[in-house]
Amino acid sequence: MANKIEDELVHASAQPRQLTAKLHAAHIGNCVVFNVGGNKFRLIAKIAFRRQIVYVRFILTHKEYDKEAWKNDCKC
Repeated sequence: MANKIEDELVHASAQPRQLTAKLHAAHIGNCVVFNVGGNKFRLIAKIAFRRQIVYVRFILTHKEYDKEAWKNDCKC
C-alpha cells in the first residue's frame, strides 16, 4: 500500500481527490483512510501533498477504528 501511495503522489498531480479516488480511500478531516490487509485493517495517514510526504498516524483493526478515538488527531 505504501508503494501505491508513493507512486500516486509522484506520478499523479498529487491532488487529494485524485489520490483518494484512485486508491479507494476516504478523505476524513485532515486524514486519509485506507483499507489494507484484505480490508482487515484501516491505515490512517496525514498527507502533505505539496511535499509528497505521507505520515502514518494509525493502523487499526475495524473494532479499534469504530471507536473513533483517531478522529481527534484528524480534527474531525
